Amino acid sequence: MATILLELDKMWCTSCARACERVLQRVPGVATATVGFGSAVATLEVRDDHDPASVAHRAAAATDAMGYPARPFDPSPASLITTHAPTMDLPVRVAIGALLGMWVMALQIVLYVDPTLTHATRTMLARAAGVLSTPVVFVVGWPFIVAGWRTLRAGVAGLDVLVSAGAIGAWGLSVLQLVRGVPEVWFDAAAMLVVFLSAGRLLDQRARHQGADAVRDLLALAPDRVQRLQDGGTEEVPAAEIRRGDRIAVAPGERFALDGSIREGSTVIDRSALTGEALPVAAGPGGAVFAAEINGDGPVVIEVEGEVGQRRVDQIARTVRIALGRRSEVPTLGERVAEHLVPVIMALAVATGVGAWWLGGDPEAATLRALTVLVVSCPCALGVSAPLVSAVAIGRAASHGVLFRDGDALRRLAEIDLVAFDKTGTLTEGSPVIVGIDASPPGTTEALLYYASIAEAGAAHPIAKALRRDDGDDAAAGGEHRTVPGSGIEWRATRRTASPQHIRVGSRRWLGAGGWPEAPGQTEAWVEVDGTILGRVRLTDALRSDAVSVARHLRAHGLGLRLWSGDAAEPVAQVAQQLGLSATEVHAQSSPEDKSALATDLQRQGHRIAFVGDGVNDAPALAAADVGIAMGEATDAARAAAAVVIRGGGLAPVVRAIAIARSARGMAQRALIWAVSYNAIAVPVAMLGWIEPQWAALAMVGSSLTVTAGVSRWASRELHPPPGPARR
Repeated sequence: MATILLELDKMWCTSCARACERVLQRVPGVATATVGFGSAVATLEVRDDHDPASVAHRAAAATDAMGYPARPFDPSPASLITTHAPTMDLPVRVAIGALLGMWVMALQIVLYVDPTLTHATRTMLARAAGVLSTPVVFVVGWPFIVAGWRTLRAGVAGLDVLVSAGAIGAWGLSVLQLVRGVPEVWFDAAAMLVVFLSAGRLLDQRARHQGADAVRDLLALAPDRVQRLQDGGTEEVPAAEIRRGDRIAVAPGERFALDGSIREGSTVIDRSALTGEALPVAAGPGGAVFAAEINGDGPVVIEVEGEVGQRRVDQIARTVRIALGRRSEVPTLGERVAEHLVPVIMALAVATGVGAWWLGGDPEAATLRALTVLVVSCPCALGVSAPLVSAVAIGRAASHGVLFRDGDALRRLAEIDLVAFDKTGTLTEGSPVIVGIDASPPGTTEALLYYASIAEAGAAHPIAKALRRDDGDDAAAGGEHRTVPGSGIEWRATRRTASPQHIRVGSRRWLGAGGWPEAPGQTEAWVEVDGTILGRVRLTDALRSDAVSVARHLRAHGLGLRLWSGDAAEPVAQVAQQLGLSATEVHAQSSPEDKSALATDLQRQGHRIAFVGDGVNDAPALAAADVGIAMGEATDAARAAAAVVIRGGGLAPVVRAIAIARSARGMAQRALIWAVSYNAIAVPVAMLGWIEPQWAALAMVGSSLTVTAGVSRWASRELHPPPGPARR
């Protein structure tokens, strides 16, 4: 099946995204359709017997008719970093609503608490509240009204419809009371409902529209200016001007800006950003390099093979953006119930008004009773419960070192059944550490390390950082260093009377060393002093101290585990063995696209996946998974693509995050039961005319307060996640 990507504008909420999704699924030729609110991308799978171009045209026409303009997905770097914010004026609306809403509340409080006011004074205050609440309901609340109408037309009426109906109903009932000369009004209920939910929508949108940040951070890894070779010299030019076949110079320590192959020089390359390999790789003439990788210890000249827009990092950025678009929105429990509740409430309100008039009531009284049904069923409890539970849970999670992007991430995490991990920097520490020293003769271990630290003093190589010591740095001042790209480093004393005179640290082949067998899965740094080999230091990327216990804990709680790494098969297999993973649960040498595809394949099998990673190469999988979890040391690109960020070191917060999410899901279900039970009792009472409008408004407020009190008790008594597995 062919895949079509469309960019959608003017989406206001997740209900808008689900409405578009519902409409697109009805387009002839569309097999499946998903719409991501945060990414503003619709992904359509087209049936084999339909023309993709015709289906794309019909799909765009369908969303255009709803008020959500569509256009083909633009994969260019400039488009990828564009933020698709549907309501840039929302902060202004919230500010206006809060200002006017406070005055409405102040006026209504006077009406509620001072029964000694004259009828004329009460009427004046009620009218003032009505004037101030009108722009709140119809200007600040206009996006709710528009979205409610569009989603209603699409057959996915949700909370926007109930919010609109409740706010307009409370406002209309109050106006009707003033027309009747009765200053018993509820403009505050209408205004504050709009203000509260608008503020929540603003916070939600700001968190969701970080997809562009993920792509922007990915592309920012590659420098935007390069040194182009021309006429025997170099000139600094924008990377976007470089074309295939041009040659550019890259100094030690710089990131490559473009993809290509080395034509002059040798070096070691830090490829951890794109592949996850923990240790640098030697590269010489003919060796491939990619944008965002770091040139190690040697100047090189590369011939460009991938221009801006065609680089590997551009492909990864497109994969992230597309993955975010494929992620369909998860409605809250309240939204799911609202889809069924809205038509029922509307029908009951109309039936109440018609019935009251049919039974001999006057039209004014019949209208009043119908509006009372709308007010008493106003979705305050239904609308407040999910954001309130999410806000409390997210705040508590933050105190345990877990940062959720939004309530959607919290809901998704509660549903996962499988956790996949990256290796380097996630399950491991992400940098080489010494795991063994083989010295000759035995007993000279300290001397070997001392001489190695002299040679490596000042070097930025990851292995050098593991070998360096303070006393070696001091002694190194008496000599000069020379890097041999791809082989090692050497130090020569500047004074002929110094001892030692010459130290070399590097590979077995460079030093011609032997005597010990190669150590599988480990990196060797051999040490030679004045022509005599003293031995070797063995290094590896060590497993985090709590990795094994976290894996056991997750399995004990019914979660499957996977290990996806870009590293070589041997070190990945060693980590898998320590975690007790089988060969079918492990994938080595996985590219960023491979990891994303693995997540998508498991989702098609019905799994709900959390992926834990830290690098640029993990960003596509973090975006494609149901929940992406970035480690505390993660790159900016990984953090932006993830829905959850672990603050600080260790893996134990992953366990805490899942515990908090599952507890929040239970509380949301209990709050929903209360909200539905309230409506099941209050609506029939209002239909029968047994409750006056003012008591209906109080019942609505009381329902919300009850839910709030329940959430408070839950937060104080139940929201205490286990501390997580202990470190070894």
